[in-house]
Amino acid sequence: MTEVGMRCSSLSTMAFTSVLLFICSIYSCYAQVPLLMWTSDGSNMPHLAQPAAGQTVSGGQLASYLKSALSVAPHSVLLFLQDKLSMEDFTMYGGVFGNKQNSAFLNVESALQMSSNPLVLPALDWSASHSILELFQGELGIPAVHIDLSTLKEIKLNTAQPSLLAVHLPYTAGDQTKELLLKNDAIIGEVLDVFKSQDVPYTAVYTGLKPSRVIEETPVMAGRSMGRSLLQAPPQSSVKPPLVVNNTAGQPCILLWADTLLARYSGNQDDLARDIFNASADFTAGSVCNETLSRLVINYQNVLNLRSLQLM
Repeated sequence: MTEVGMRCSSLSTMAFTSVLLFICSIYSCYAQVPLLMWTSDGSNMPHLAQPAAGQTVSGGQLASYLKSALSVAPHSVLLFLQDKLSMEDFTMYGGVFGNKQNSAFLNVESALQMSSNPLVLPALDWSASHSILELFQGELGIPAVHIDLSTLKEIKLNTAQPSLLAVHLPYTAGDQTKELLLKNDAIIGEVLDVFKSQDVPYTAVYTGLKPSRVIEETPVMAGRSMGRSLLQAPPQSSVKPPLVVNNTAGQPCILLWADTLLARYSGNQDDLARDIFNASADFTAGSVCNETLSRLVINYQNVLNLRSLQLM
């Protein structure tokens, strides 16, 4: 077998229009928002099992999470309810690759790090986020009080009685998104500082009332609907499904899309995308995808005047 690496100078490959290769957990839901829950430094919250990768948390499951958390966590509750929020906001504007200083969520990230057993739900059913006020009111047996920074500083907090305070945060899509997220994070930090200054243990929740990026289910394989994509233009019927590599649990973990994938070798040129998409043969034998290693291998026969070709 002739084996040619993708980085080898003897084989030059170019992908035109769009080539997207990603390795991720895939959520199959139309509209999802993330939910973060943590307690003040020194306060306890029970260890709550994180949802499985790809699982969308329903309203009933959220109610179970809250009931378990409040069995131990402080009953002075802060709800930071942002107009819109999606996991993509954290990946786009959070501190990644060690670049924490540029994060738009410095106060939120710091609070999560200091909290014991914080809960992160990446994919909460959109409809469940609308019921979060009612869920907390039911668990605590008190109505929610909507506040802003000016009114909060006038409130004398009482640790002997439960409290439920809701803070509304705006959201704007576009060029001003990061700037607004920075302002929201500063508000969250100031509110938390008020609780710290009065030595009041608290439980805090940060979530969105709507997703900032709408999600749709995307068919990955015939007869099976998994994955998600940002809604832009309606998908055309001529769009080819991706090349899929499943993990040991049978879930897709590597997807490759390409309209055109040109390869040149010894003066010969061929479109390798033509054969691998919408094909019944297995072109990915030898590919690996698990928690420690992800490697895509694409196998060809009789291309570029080669009897066999393997791209890694």
